[in-house]
Amino acid sequence: MIKKIALFTLVTFTFLKGFSQNDSIKKTNPIIYGEFSVGPASIIENKNRQSALGLGASLNYQSQGSLYTFRYNEILNYSYNLILFIPVPIDNSRLSEFGLLYGRRWLFSGSSISISGGVSINTYNSRLENNQTFEKSNHFGVPLEANIRFFKKRKKRYHILYGLAPVSYTH
Repeated sequence: MIKKIALFTLVTFTFLKGFSQNDSIKKTNPIIYGEFSVGPASIIENKNRQSALGLGASLNYQSQGSLYTFRYNEILNYSYNLILFIPVPIDNSRLSEFGLLYGRRWLFSGSSISISGGVSINTYNSRLENNQTFEKSNHFGVPLEANIRFFKKRKKRYHILYGLAPVSYTH
């Protein structure tokens, strides 16, 4: 009789424990996405504002509400010399940033809002007056970022690289 009571108690607690664990587990998929940017920028050099080209790329990972970002931004300032009527670009100055950010991201129906902050390493290269050598300076920074993004909620899956890599796109 004691064996039956012990077996009943063991089975009951095992069933209840397993049942309660299955109800409390919430499965969430992490979100990984990348971004690229190209656009006009400006550099203030020797108290003169000069137009430049801004390039950027970032890799983002979201798990639950936390957003982790690795980003690279570069601002290129070029001038052109004509050689046989062909414009040849000359690199005047370059500002590069590598940054790691942490923040929060909130998803809505077809949009998201995120706020992040972190640390960055910034490198500034500038051509000196003799046009042969560069002056280089390195700095640490504290980047702050706020984003609002709009996207289509419905996604359709397809594969690239001969079916090896699944990718989602909005349609």
